[in-house]
Amino acid sequence: MTGKNRVINIVDQLSSVNYGIWHAAIASSEALFKNHGVKSILVAPDSDFKFDGDKFPFIQVERVSNLGKEGAKIFLKQFDPSQTVVASHGAWQFPTRWGKWAKDLGFTWIYTPHGMLEPWSMSQKKIKKWLYFNLIESRLVQNADFIRAVGKPEAENLKRSFKNVKLIPNGVYPSDISPIEKPKKPIQILYLARLHSKKGVVPLLHGWKASALDKNSNYLLTIAGTDDGEEQKVKSFLIENKGINARFIGPQFGEEKTDLLSKSHFYILPSLSEGFPTSVVESMAAGMVPIITKGCNFPEALENGLAIETSQTIEDICQTLNTLLSISEVERIEMAIKAQDFIQQNYVWDKIALLQFELMFQG
Repeated sequence: MTGKNRVINIVDQLSSVNYGIWHAAIASSEALFKNHGVKSILVAPDSDFKFDGDKFPFIQVERVSNLGKEGAKIFLKQFDPSQTVVASHGAWQFPTRWGKWAKDLGFTWIYTPHGMLEPWSMSQKKIKKWLYFNLIESRLVQNADFIRAVGKPEAENLKRSFKNVKLIPNGVYPSDISPIEKPKKPIQILYLARLHSKKGVVPLLHGWKASALDKNSNYLLTIAGTDDGEEQKVKSFLIENKGINARFIGPQFGEEKTDLLSKSHFYILPSLSEGFPTSVVESMAAGMVPIITKGCNFPEALENGLAIETSQTIEDICQTLNTLLSISEVERIEMAIKAQDFIQQNYVWDKIALLQFELMFQG
């Protein structure tokens, strides 16, 4: 084939906490190769993190120790700029600098901030981020060929600062589409995300305790995810509130995650800010009804009546959870079927890979 046939994805770390970003960077690798002949490389700082090559057979992992300009030049000189696209993932770290240096060497550069430039994220450590963005990050990114947004609200926000913003969301694997049938009882409400303050796991627990679902044997709240600052608060809450029908089961991957999704009825993410909530898309593919905030940046789900809206206040979470008592099994299944059909039509990785491939060939 002619044209670009390789994409180098650069991430700032390979770790469990950073799973959402590095997984999103490479999830389309199989579809890109099988459907479009594009090979995928994942570049990350050298670490002892064990990358599961069997799960990602279409990924070539390169760990680098020299993150400076000379290290970038040494690594990139192996590749032909006319046949290779460089995609940097995230903001603030070395991937952005490598993207700029790759552009200087003649590579096409696609910059994907994954929600890190969203208003809520920018409000954290506000002065530091404002200075760095205006003095360094923004000036570097102006050189990118394309800025990829992973959600519609993010695309609108990025257009205020940059040109050539393209919306390409994250997606799910065809195997993530699973049967709608669920166990009759208990009705399981699942939180499966990083345990970070912005994602609202602690307000969720307080909202649950205040709701009519607490101590109702027909319902169960399951908290799952990797610690990112909130795990001890979750554990302490559960210890202090013995008898609550809520549990914490830690990180879930592979078959454990698939089994958990298959047995859960509702997915809840009371987040203040997301680039694009892949976990919500995965839950819809698995036949669950999502409960999300506007901060989840998935207005398509709310506008099409595919999700239940809440906020991150304890009162709103409580009220939203109480409404679940009035949703019959038939109504829940109808909502789940509509949500799953929507994901199948719009968010399977084959479709996303096509959009990525077309973007690589623009210009």
